[in-house]
Order: sequence, then C-alpha cells, then structure tokens
Amino acid sequence: MNQTATPRPSPLAPGGWLEILGARHNNLKNINARIPLGTLTVVTGTSGSGKSSLVQLIIGLLQPDSGNVRTLGRDLASCDLQSLRKRIGVMVPSTNTTFEADFQLVAPPDVTIHGQRLWLTNEAAGAAGMDRMNAEVESGARYLATARVDVVAYGCTTGSFYRGPGWDREMLEVIRRAAGVPAVATSPSVVEALRFFGARRVSVATP
Repeated sequence: MNQTATPRPSPLAPGGWLEILGARHNNLKNINARIPLGTLTVVTGTSGSGKSSLVQLIIGLLQPDSGNVRTLGRDLASCDLQSLRKRIGVMVPSTNTTFEADFQLVAPPDVTIHGQRLWLTNEAAGAAGMDRMNAEVESGARYLATARVDVVAYGCTTGSFYRGPGWDREMLEVIRRAAGVPAVATSPSVVEALRFFGARRVSVATP
C-alpha cells in the first residue's frame, strides 16, 4: 500500500529563472536580469536606484512601462499569481476547530490551505455519525477541486478506519477520483509511517 501524495510540479521549483527583459519603470532604465527561482535573493543598491520598483516588478505588484518579466518562459503579466502557490485541500469534521489552524502554522509561505467541512455534531455517535459525515466526502472533494488544490488531506482519524481494513483505501480512491489529485488520510498515513520505520511494537496514548 502506498499513500504517498505527489503534488503537481511547481512552476517555482528550484532550477528555473525569473527574467527581467528590457524593463523600464520609474528609475529603472532598460533593466535586464536573471534571478534563480527557489533561492534567497537579496536586492541592494543606493537610495533612488530603483530597488523597490525592481522588487515590485518581480512580485507582480507593478507592470513595466516597457519590457517584460518572465518566469519559465511565461510572461508574469499573464500568470495567475495565486496559481504559483501550492494548495493543500483539507477535509475536516465541521466540529473540528484545530486542524486547519495547525496546518496554517506549519505550512511554508508558498503553500496555502483550503478547507472543506463535513457535517458532524458533537451528539453524533458511532458508525451512524461517521456514515453521515462521510456521505459528503465525494461532494467535498469536488468542491476542493474547484480551488485547484494539489492534494487533499482527510483529517478525521475515526472516519478513516471505523469500517475496518480496506475502507481507508476505498475512501481515498473516492476522493482521488472526485478531486483529480492525490489524497491522504490520517490512519493510512500512520500505517504507512509505521511500515516505513519497520515498527513492531506500538504504544498508544489517547484521551
């Protein structure tokens, strides 16, 4: 069993370049530059040399009066800048108040988190409550697909194993088909990690 998610390649992956070709704006006069993607780049210069204008051209806040800015052969002016970020879609019980917040805390700056809530109440108990919630998994995955997420994480531990062995794979396949991207879930991810590390004895602490 392999539940490893492989998001689509990022247009900002290391190895590419952002190119400024003949750009003019404010104090910038016919500037040409190549800046490597995926690395830390520092812009320095004297006061009035055009540092701020250059940075704003690079991040798309300004458009050059002439010339253009390109990334991997694409004119930055024609790019949806939000699409340059990776997107993680998360599916969580509607009662959960920590999952999305925790993801936001650890996500890199070029990754955004997009949530989809599945109906669950604090009074719902047992398999009936899980069935009611998971009835929305397929439609929830379709909703996340409209945000063009790169991967979907299902964030309910009980909901990913309560039907017994095999249910996790069935559910993930439903999500993958509906969203058109890789999917991971709590329990199968733990199982995969234990197998990877060759764990034989497991100690569990739970509320």
